[in-house]
Amino acid sequence: MGGKVSSSRKNYGIWKMSCLDEIDFSVFLFGNVYKTNNSEKEGSIFALFNLILKKDGYGKGFSLSSHSIGQILIIETSADFGFCNGKRKDGIACTKVINKYVQIIALHIEECMLLKLLISR
Repeated sequence: MGGKVSSSRKNYGIWKMSCLDEIDFSVFLFGNVYKTNNSEKEGSIFALFNLILKKDGYGKGFSLSSHSIGQILIIETSADFGFCNGKRKDGIACTKVINKYVQIIALHIEECMLLKLLISR
């Protein structure tokens, strides 16, 4: 996680988190929470307690904010965490996080592949 500096010159970081169902959200870490957790690996499993919820401006997504070390508990690393093996429309490798137990490529890549197959018939 890359660190950032706020306008008040305090360090903070932003985690992109997922429930491995292709729905992701951001978690903002401030102060000691950032200092304590900034080196966690991708694929770690966390329990989050009493974080501040903020809806995004478009109404579909949300983010969470943590200001206290006790709000985040690191549990372990997920064996099912992985990245999509597919390619986007522009040919670049997909970077979506997936549940390896369920799938090897992201759903939107599967939908595009199915559509190409149906069109080619």
